[in-house]
Amino acid sequence: MHAKLSELAGREVRLTALPPVDDTSLHRLSRAERADMSMASVRADLGVTEEEKLPDFSIMRLSDLVTQARYSTPPGSFVDAAPVHVLSATSIATVSAELGALLDVRRFRPNVLVALKDPDDDLPESHWLGARLTLGTTVLDVTTPTIRCVVPSRAQPGLEVDRRITRAVAQRAGRCLGVYCWVDTAGAVRVGDPVAVGSVPLPRRLLADAGRRAKRFTFGLAATAAERFSR
Repeated sequence: MHAKLSELAGREVRLTALPPVDDTSLHRLSRAERADMSMASVRADLGVTEEEKLPDFSIMRLSDLVTQARYSTPPGSFVDAAPVHVLSATSIATVSAELGALLDVRRFRPNVLVALKDPDDDLPESHWLGARLTLGTTVLDVTTPTIRCVVPSRAQPGLEVDRRITRAVAQRAGRCLGVYCWVDTAGAVRVGDPVAVGSVPLPRRLLADAGRRAKRFTFGLAATAAERFSR
């Protein structure tokens, strides 16, 4: 099995059991991997040229940023950044209109695709940050917009390479499409279940805005310094 997976992936990979949350041996980035996290590699992953601005990373929780700087995935899991990725059909239609072609939802790999009857925005889930999302008997905490890299533009079975997608998401959605969520209450979710989005309390919203301003200032200084030293 390990050999077959390695052949398919084009690199050595193996299946392994999920370790307990306090065992970070499989998650911790090596010194070489941390050193390779340069601004150039970040730009390449996101499809951002040197003339373009990087995404606004202040939209991410500080705890998530710290985790991603130290670990390949959150300890205790093998998920990329969060356990659940939610995307609306409305947002896909919005980027499709920007591109002038209907996009296949498989390119964006959501766990849950939400169909809204009367969306109040072209990118509705971008307003759900800090809210609780109820799907069936499951309750999710909406934590972070999904910053898109170049993966949706790549080929996969039945879909050809389309590098225009990265540009369309950047221009129409600020490089973010969908939201990452953590599970507050576990439960069952079935096709056709109703969806409810709770309102974000004002104190939490004000605190989040203040935190974003502070992080944006800090990240701006850090990005400028990194860009300068990498030249």
